[in-house]
Formats: sequence, structure tokens, C-alpha cells
Amino acid sequence: MDFGHGGKDAGYSNSTVKEKEINFAVGMQLASLLKEKGHEVCLIRDKDEYIALDQRSQRALACGPADALISLHANSAGSEKVHGIETFCHRAHLFESHLNHGSFHTMSASEKHNEILYQKSNVLAKSVHEKVLTFARVQKKDLVDRKIQHKVSQVLLGADMPSILIELGFLTNNKEGQMLKSSSYQKTLANGIVNGLDDYFKLM
Repeated sequence: MDFGHGGKDAGYSNSTVKEKEINFAVGMQLASLLKEKGHEVCLIRDKDEYIALDQRSQRALACGPADALISLHANSAGSEKVHGIETFCHRAHLFESHLNHGSFHTMSASEKHNEILYQKSNVLAKSVHEKVLTFARVQKKDLVDRKIQHKVSQVLLGADMPSILIELGFLTNNKEGQMLKSSSYQKTLANGIVNGLDDYFKLM
């Protein structure tokens, strides 16, 4: 599990909040809930520590074989009006210039591996995203679904397991920013992720 930012890299910050602290707080709630359910949890960082982007996936790989990588972040925007939750994952089309354009049967072993990995990542993204929205809307009924996004992420690039990055809300939106600082809302988000993971594991 990756808690975005840390140490000298605070992520988005203002006079009352630092993104790295929100990511860490939600992540520790999530880790606790997963352990209660009997899951083994490996943390990329377990303290306020700076880790370069290219080292995060390396630390994930050092954990050994894993079923999923979850990277937690909080968002920001130029307008206070923007709010909502979005989830990122990779898809094969992001790397088309490097992939064989033939059928699945003509792909190399590594290309087939990546194709399956991206497919599983998309199932993971859908399962977690839907459950996080469901849980979060109990406390924030007007929460915007910013959908699943497919963009290349440095954090996810080197991951050799199904992986997603979740933007849990906008710290630049006053209402959402206040909620993200709330321990009860942080636990609600963590519960949503846990339930989404449960759905994913049942499908896999």
C-alpha cells in the first residue's frame, strides 16, 4: 500500500492541511481494517518519509508477490468548486507504441502478462471505485463521481501486480477538505476501499 507523498514532499498543502497527512491517516485506517480481516499488508512507508516516485514501485516489489497495490492521494484544483473522487489505472492502449498490434495469441509472453495485468487493474479500479463512492455518499450525498481515469502514472508504472491510484477528494474544496480531515470520514473511505477489495477478490 502506498501513501502518496511524505517527508519533504507534502503534496498539496495550505495553512490547515497537508495532503501527505491525509493520505497517511486514511492509509493507516485502511491497513488496520485489512489486518482485522486477515489480510497481509505491506506498507511503502509507515512514517512521514520522503520516497522518490521510482522507488515506490520498487518497494512494492520488495514486499514479494502481492494481490494488489493501492496508492492513496488527495486532489487539488484551481477552482474551489471542483470536488469528487476519481481512480486511476493503466490500460494497454496507453502503451500501444510498445505493444504488438496483433492478436493476443501473437503477443510475446511479457506482452500477454502486461495485458492480463492491465485487465485485472481495471477490474480492481471498478470494484474499489464503486464501493468508495457508495460509502462516501452516505456522508456526502452530492459527491461527484469523477470516474475511472486511464493515464500513465509513475507510481504504478513499475508495479508487477494489479494496481490503482485513488484521489480521495479535493483539498481545495472547502466542504470536501474539511471532511477529509475528519477521522470518521477517513474511516468511511477506508471501509469503502476494503469492501471494494473484497468484491475484487471474489471476482478473481
